[in-house]
Amino acid sequence: TTFLHRLLALDPAARAPMLWELQRPFPALGHDRRKQQTQREIGMIHWLAGHLDTMHVTSADAVEECMLLLDTTMVSLSFWVMSPVYSYLDWWLARDKTHAYRIYLEHLLWLQSQTPQARLTLKAPAHTGCLDALLAAIPDAMIVQTHRDPAAALTSANSLISSIQRMATDAVDLPRMAEINVSMLLQLHQNSMETRKQIGQERIVDVHYDAFVNDPIGMIQNIYRHFNLEFTADYADRLQVALNNDGHTKRDRHRYHAEAYGQTDSELRQRYARIR
Repeated sequence: TTFLHRLLALDPAARAPMLWELQRPFPALGHDRRKQQTQREIGMIHWLAGHLDTMHVTSADAVEECMLLLDTTMVSLSFWVMSPVYSYLDWWLARDKTHAYRIYLEHLLWLQSQTPQARLTLKAPAHTGCLDALLAAIPDAMIVQTHRDPAAALTSANSLISSIQRMATDAVDLPRMAEINVSMLLQLHQNSMETRKQIGQERIVDVHYDAFVNDPIGMIQNIYRHFNLEFTADYADRLQVALNNDGHTKRDRHRYHAEAYGQTDSELRQRYARIR
């Protein structure tokens, strides 16, 4: 999702908010120090968990997940990602997200007011199970949903979330956390399937991991055709330059194994069999 989002953000017609403005959408009075504040915080994160960049490269001026805009509502999955508070996750899963997404929309309107000619280009896997609330707030949203082998996707998520939670506490119960994540994500996907039945396939483009990795530009062209967006020569050139300079091959690989979390690949695939 991160790779696709950052490629979509290269379109000159796109407006993809950066981490520093997602964390603090509204500037304080006086000199705007939001970017510098975020840079200091990222430096602290790299000091606490220097290996995070192998999982998710983060910097203050990189485009980032808009899930952070929901934090001001206190109804945000990011609180679970940051700390293993199981009671909060139970509360979040059961809560109606409609009001939270109305506030999310107000944040987007503020960001879009700064560049009204640009198309907001946003990304957060947490939206998967909240499509009903998202579309109630933003009826004309164009949705791209990614799909990957659940054994790889779930274990990658467990690896990332456990690394982030370890910055908050030494008491991370890996098997418990992993089981909660699998159950939670399964519920989000089931919610997504129910909403998709109601809204029709023309509102959504499905992107499969292997097809995207094998032909990123071709997949993006397919997204643009589906939503009748202009795919310009300038954008094509920017994509090619980005792919030629992609740093994935220069970094250490993100390595993860289901067994480290008390699970197996075959078990994860079996639990997702109906959705697959």
